Amino acid sequence: MIGKDSRYAAIPVRSRTRSDGSEVRHLRPVLLPHYEDVPIAANHRVKDSERIDLLSAQYFRQATAWWVIAAASPHPHPDAVLGEPGDTVAIPLLGAGEVGPR
Repeated sequence: MIGKDSRYAAIPVRSRTRSDGSEVRHLRPVLLPHYEDVPIAANHRVKDSERIDLLSAQYFRQATAWWVIAAASPHPHPDAVLGEPGDTVAIPLLGAGEVGPR
């Protein structure tokens, strides 16, 4: 069940019927923009022991919006987004590249 406040709430649900007659429901796949196309609001210098969810809470007031920072990163895994202390991470404009119907 997807809550009304979920980032996935506006994505259409699709279904298909298997050969045994059972139905499989899923969300339509969503393509995020290329990280170089995401508008950047700030660049943050990473400090020791920082986490992506805490940066999200700091910049967006939503720890669960960490994926917005990850979408603006060239790194494919969220654990690699922040890199090492002293590295810079791009903080995108909240709402830029947001998941939703197209």
